[in-house]
Formats: sequence, structure tokens, C-alpha cells
Amino acid sequence: MLNQFLRLNLFPKKRKGSEKILMQLAQAQKMEAVGSLSGGLAHDFNNILTGIMGSSSLLELELDDINVRGGNVDKYLTMIKESSHKAADIVRKLLTLTRKTDLTFSSVDLNASLKNVIDICMNSFPKSVGIEVKYFDTPALVKADQSSLEQVFLNLFVNASHAVTTTEKAGEDQCGVISVNIVRYFADEVFSHNDPEVEKGSYYFAVSVHDNGCGIESENLDKIFDPFFTTKADAGGSGLGLSMVYNITKAHKGMIKVYSEKMKGSTFIVYLPEYTGDVDDAPKSDNAIIQGSGRILVVDDEEFVRDIARNILEKIGYEVMTASDGREGIELYRAHQGTITAVLLDMSMPGLSGLETFKQLKEINSSVEVLLSSGFSMDERVQSALNMGVGSFIQKPYTNYELSRAIHELTDKK
Repeated sequence: MLNQFLRLNLFPKKRKGSEKILMQLAQAQKMEAVGSLSGGLAHDFNNILTGIMGSSSLLELELDDINVRGGNVDKYLTMIKESSHKAADIVRKLLTLTRKTDLTFSSVDLNASLKNVIDICMNSFPKSVGIEVKYFDTPALVKADQSSLEQVFLNLFVNASHAVTTTEKAGEDQCGVISVNIVRYFADEVFSHNDPEVEKGSYYFAVSVHDNGCGIESENLDKIFDPFFTTKADAGGSGLGLSMVYNITKAHKGMIKVYSEKMKGSTFIVYLPEYTGDVDDAPKSDNAIIQGSGRILVVDDEEFVRDIARNILEKIGYEVMTASDGREGIELYRAHQGTITAVLLDMSMPGLSGLETFKQLKEINSSVEVLLSSGFSMDERVQSALNMGVGSFIQKPYTNYELSRAIHELTDKK
């Protein structure tokens, strides 16, 4: 029955070619505007978080040195670190609105990801909301960034919860229910009829999230994935949740469909290509600081970022020189290149950009070791710098552990 529903009812009627193109252009323009806004905010906020996270890391080391730990000291340090990491994660999610973020792909079991999200929902949703889930009977593997993918499901569940608890349904005896299901499909002619992006001959997993809530007005169905479109403005809705869902899904080479009837509920289905490669091992956590030696030149236009980087590097054994912009950095490198082990270089600076600074450093010494740093994520600009010979990249905000590892891995190549 679900299979028949997905094939027959899920896909909206085709639009006329010109109308569809105009809508796609409008969507692209909206996302470009959101991208410019979110990128600038992310850069500035990540610089600030570098100061907070770096300071807390240094404070932790200082307290270790004087043997002042335990009790409320550890409690408050943990709160600072956890809050900072959550803030950094919010910025990362903001960047997913335009895919300007460094998604880390690995093999992910949809069963496990759904369970993680459902556990959160069960502890936070009203008791009147029930969740029924049918997991796939074997691992449902996709290649995905697990954090981003779980953000997709969480957004869909939150919307479904709002739909079943809306005042329009409050007078009914029927309980609010969210039904979740995972189905595997072969991409045949019928499956791919309305979606040329589908890779024919491949298998897809479809995660359906159905609610028996208030439904979506038919005239709004074409707008729900638009950035800033919301029918919940009075309740504080931002209009960014489903836009984020759409772009994360596209970044995973998937697609999302919706079917809804007023007062009968809604069904969102996320399609993701099945992954048939090797299962990745879980990443190992390593917070061990790596001591080093040598001289590091730090080039950054933000004074507090330079101070944090200098203090971290000096704490772990390096001698540090600092420059407030690209031109000063080039002159310092020209004068001291024989003693400089590596350069920690900010990508976004007024005047001479990080990329232009790197080009001139490379003219001075073709084998210069540069660790590029930015409040932006791993986007096409960073990739361009790496292609030009930049040794590595570290995203702000970073901790003493992360910076020590990045510098060590860069200089250990020699």
C-alpha cells in the first residue's frame, strides 16, 4: 500500500517548462541572498567563538598547571566548552542553507540515525504525540554527513509535531501520530519519471515521515521549501527549516517529495541513494595535545584571534611571530623565512586576502608551509587554495587540541 502511495500520489503534476524555469531561478536567487547573509554571519561569529573556545582551552591548561581542578571549576569549564561547540554547530547548520559547509561523508545506517533523532523527540515532544516507526530489517546504508542528515529528520519530526498539536486539531478525539518508515526502491522508469536527477538502475532508500495533523494548504505546497516562507510567523517560525532540509538532501544527491491534504495530514519522503561500499569505522576521539618546536608566523586581522593562536602555540612549544594583515605578514616572512617553520594564515582579510598573501609567500619560498584558517567552511575558495599548494586547512573556531594537531600534521610532512 505504501509502495503504491509513493508511486502514484507523491509526485506533483508537472509544470510548464517556462514556469518551472522561472521558479528555479527565483529559488536560486533567494538562496544566493541567504548564502551571502549566512556566510558573513558565520565568518564573524566563528572568529568570536575562536576567542571563546581558545580561551577556555588555555584556561584549562593553566588550571592544570596550578593544580586547581575539580568541583565547580570542572563543571563551569565543561559548560563553556559544550556551549561553544553547540554554538559552532548552529553556525555549521546555518551554512547548510546554501551548502557552503564542509560535509563529512561516511557510511551511515538510516536505522541508527532515525533512532538517535526519535530518542530526542520522545524526550521533548508533548506526551500527546505518538511516534510509530518501522525500521528497515537490515542496515539501510547511505553515504552521508550524519549530523546534517539527522538535522533533516529532526526538522521533519518537529514540523509533524506542530501539525498534530495545532489548535485546529485540538477539538478532535484523534491522537496525534507521526509514522516513520524506511523502504528500499529500485530506480526504474516509473520511479524516475518526474525526476531526471535520479540515477536509473540504482537503489534508493525512502524515509517517509507521515503525520495525521492539520495538513498544508494546496496553494502553499509549492512554497514550503522557499527560504523564509512560513505559516507560523506568529509562533516564531523562521521559514528556514524546510529550506535547510531541501538543501541538505540535495547535497546528498537525494530528493524530497511531499503530499498533503488539508485536515488529513502530510507525508514528507526523503530519497537517498543506497551505499554499497565499505562500512567506515567510527572516528576515534583524540584530545591529546601534540607538543612541537619551531617558529610559526600567525597572520590574522583580528587581534584577539592572533592572541589566542599565539598563546596556544607558545603553550605547546612553538615560538610565534604575528602580523595584522597580509602585507605585514609578507614582509615578516621575507625577513625571517629561514627560521619560520610554518604560517597560520587567515583566508579573509581586508586589503590583501589570504589567497593573494599565499601567492606572494610562495614567490618568496616555493616550499612555504601554510595552514589556512577561516571562519568560513571548506568551500570552493578553500579548495582552490589547496589546489594551489596550501598545505592544509583548519576551520575556526578551533581548540588547542585541534590547532596542535593541524600544525603537527603540516610540519611533520617534511
